[in-house]
Amino acid sequence: MENLLSGNNNMKYFFDNLNKFFVIAMASVLVRIFAFIIFMFINLENHKGHIVSPLVEQKGIDTAFYQEAAEQYKTYGWSILYKKTEDFYKEPSTEYSGMSPMPLFPLLLILTDYKDGNTIPLALLYLAFCCLLCLIWLRWLKDNGCPTIGLWLFTVIPNPIYFMVAVGTDLPFALLFSVFFVSYFSKNRNNYIWISALILLFLMRPNSLSIGIFVILDQLLRDFNFGKRLNLIILSAMALAVSVIGIFSLPYFVVYLDLSKDFTYFGISNAEYINGIYTNLPTFLDKALSITTFLFAKILYFCGLRPSYSDVSTEVVFLRAFVGIFLLPGLIYILFSKKRSLKMLIFIYMLPIFIGATQDRYHLTIFPILYLYGIQLYAMAMKFIRERIQYRFNGV
Repeated sequence: MENLLSGNNNMKYFFDNLNKFFVIAMASVLVRIFAFIIFMFINLENHKGHIVSPLVEQKGIDTAFYQEAAEQYKTYGWSILYKKTEDFYKEPSTEYSGMSPMPLFPLLLILTDYKDGNTIPLALLYLAFCCLLCLIWLRWLKDNGCPTIGLWLFTVIPNPIYFMVAVGTDLPFALLFSVFFVSYFSKNRNNYIWISALILLFLMRPNSLSIGIFVILDQLLRDFNFGKRLNLIILSAMALAVSVIGIFSLPYFVVYLDLSKDFTYFGISNAEYINGIYTNLPTFLDKALSITTFLFAKILYFCGLRPSYSDVSTEVVFLRAFVGIFLLPGLIYILFSKKRSLKMLIFIYMLPIFIGATQDRYHLTIFPILYLYGIQLYAMAMKFIRERIQYRFNGV
């Protein structure tokens, strides 16, 4: 009888949790549908003054560059990628016109015929992408111990919702990465899923190169068995793919670095940080503190804890920066944790971003990971504070 009651209690606990997660998951979808509709009727502008709406052709996040590339892909096929890359190595250029992006996003623009007056097909696809992205990460967060309040909060974080309507490579890249990450770090890893996601990431954006490098290093550090022919073939194929992607990505990286030269952090240029901003201090101390401040400024910008690039309302700035209060402690927690593979992935992913202009749009890919560990660090801090208060209370 006791076993029967225990079994019933376990089943009740299982279904209660299942129903709770289902409600949260459905709420996340409804939030995105509601936001999608709202964006149709408000004139929200990005930092360049462009309207962000499903009904308006987007120009703010390099989309115009990709639309031009889509036209070139339609005219010349994949050969345009090889041709522009070949021209770059013959005569290096820092102009956008001197490079061609990876083909997956231009192909998406071609298939949906994205243009002024025909934005809805791609906008609806991005709505589906955003919903799926949230559901994947919600499940991962739940399985990794995120409290219920953390799951609810995750459903309304505005960053992915913004990129749902601000069409660019950010959202589909983040979705593909979520599939890769959840599969790769799963206890029951499915190699076909994470390898397929990685291939699509290679075809989407150049910083997929970082993820490919991580996979190679991680496999080598996991007691990789060179005696197994299949393992050796897979690793060799991965190394070849990373090398090829690196060749095609170099023009993009050169342009990115050139554009980053004029980027400022809290109104101070890269050159000023490097030359020293604490001029009243001895030279050595000035340089050391200036570089440290520079790196910390980049971290804050990456986490979204930054002033606005333009005349954007204070409310919008606070909404954008809200997620940063979780990302910053989460990043610190991961980098000082003993989770070797996760720490290596985050570090390798962020490294090329930190070399250039460190913008918060690049954290969209990994922000759910930093979010979870940020919540865990806050929980640890709260537990410590409660224990200290209890200790002092009992001591009295």
